[in-house]
Amino acid sequence: MNNLQIIITIAATLSIPVSIWVVIYFGSKIILQHRIKRDLGNMPSQEELSQWYAQNNSIIQYREHSPTREKTKA
Repeated sequence: MNNLQIIITIAATLSIPVSIWVVIYFGSKIILQHRIKRDLGNMPSQEELSQWYAQNNSIIQYREHSPTREKTKA
């Protein structure tokens, strides 16, 4: 019976720092997400990212702006 009391005491003693760590961890995570959203705004949607990548790839591959295509002056 004496060993059971020691085990319960150790478990209770260890649960306090773990509980404090969990509260601090999730609290800081919520605060950090709030600050990121406040400073940087929301992330773009998947459709917006796909459009940006398609536009950047077309520029890189010279589909829209070819450096060798001659510009015609009107």
